[in-house]
Amino acid sequence: MQKAAEGATNEEEAAANLKGMLTKLDHSKIWNQHKRHLEKDADEAAENATLGKKDKGMAAALWFVRKNKPKFMSIQMSMNAGDELIKTDEWISEKQCLDRFGSEEMQRHVNSGRLLWREDPWTPSVYQYKDQGDLKRLKTVKKSKLLQQGQEYEPESEHDSWFQELFQQD
Repeated sequence: MQKAAEGATNEEEAAANLKGMLTKLDHSKIWNQHKRHLEKDADEAAENATLGKKDKGMAAALWFVRKNKPKFMSIQMSMNAGDELIKTDEWISEKQCLDRFGSEEMQRHVNSGRLLWREDPWTPSVYQYKDQGDLKRLKTVKKSKLLQQGQEYEPESEHDSWFQELFQQD
């Protein structure tokens, strides 16, 4: 396989080189393996049935080249952690503030400066309060694994442009 692929620039050339290097016995073995593969793949078998004898031999060699190409596996693991502090900045009504703190506690927060107060800009004699101590802390941890298996090949020009197009999409 390596000798057949050495000078080839694409799969078809590698298959032609391989076909020229095979003995009758080797060619027969590849032919039988390809035939068994076609029994499992009806679509490919229908395509293969329309080919002539020479083209079927090339198809078997090409299938063998593709089958024996180097494959790679990739395992990626990642761990992400985040810490987020959320401070709300909203004015609430006096009733909401009383429900949240109660009368006595609310008065202590106003005296300490934690609660700011103002008269409602649209309704006179109605007051609003803002809690400057309304903080929330959000911690996140994310762990993930990605397992992939692939096969290397030289992309044709349309595949390369198609990949670039997909990569540029959001």
